[in-house]
Amino acid sequence: LHSFPTRRSSDLLPGAIGLLVQLKDFDLGQNKLTSVPDTIGRMTCLEILNLEENELKTLPATLGNLTALEALHLDGNKIEDLPPEVRQLFDMDVDPRVYTNSDS
Repeated sequence: LHSFPTRRSSDLLPGAIGLLVQLKDFDLGQNKLTSVPDTIGRMTCLEILNLEENELKTLPATLGNLTALEALHLDGNKIEDLPPEVRQLFDMDVDPRVYTNSDS
């Protein structure tokens, strides 16, 4: 399953998104999101996650559960550091705004 761009004008993302376990591509860019619920870690088929141009300052450590993730787009947020679980997922020592999994 693939998603379509949502482009909502809301700062909240419902925890029920964790029920979308077969989704592969999730575009949440430009939605003014201030947080991502921990339940996103249940979306284990997710390959691409676009969180660009939101108001995020942190990310949940549960993103580290997304072992199929090939790309994580974070540009345009206020994130200063990533949880170790996310860094480990991409085997990165640096903090670029767009992560891509070199194993893909």
